[in-house]
Amino acid sequence: VRQELGISPGKKIVGVVARLHPVKGHTYLLQAMSSILGERDDLVLVVVGSGPEKDNLIRETQRLGISDGVIFTGFRRDIPELLAAFDLMVLPSLSEGQGLVVMEAMAMKKPVLASRVGGVPELVTHEVDGWLVEPADPAALADGIRLLSTDLQLAARLGAAGRNTIETKFTARLMAAKTARIYKTVFSR
Repeated sequence: VRQELGISPGKKIVGVVARLHPVKGHTYLLQAMSSILGERDDLVLVVVGSGPEKDNLIRETQRLGISDGVIFTGFRRDIPELLAAFDLMVLPSLSEGQGLVVMEAMAMKKPVLASRVGGVPELVTHEVDGWLVEPADPAALADGIRLLSTDLQLAARLGAAGRNTIETKFTARLMAAKTARIYKTVFSR
């Protein structure tokens, strides 16, 4: 994936996998990256997804002067391979249901930085198995990216704890059992 995207071996990949829609908060991530890429040349942002905001986000990247540090991949089917290449997975959403991509990244031991919205706090416990920030806060996103891209021990600890969280709380068997309990409760009324 790195070779295909033209990313040199020395660069760390900050990645986001989400539909390109205002509710996913990409604008705030681009703003965060604009402050970071001015300081560091060892990071690249990989934006995976397609949607109605694509042209606006590309223009925003150009306006911020960070086009050289951002790669838009468009729609991809090889999400596991992309996640495997990421050093940090970010989900800057303003609203989120369950956050499936968060679960996928956690299962792959990737450190996760996400907005504290919707079902995400049910998946991620701040500073235990991931890093949570308030939505629409580019400064908090930037601080989280700086921290998790430089403190490699913390990033590895969060990644390992994330994998443990998925294995102990969110396996298919456990999720099916929880769903069955809900149905039984509803039908027993």
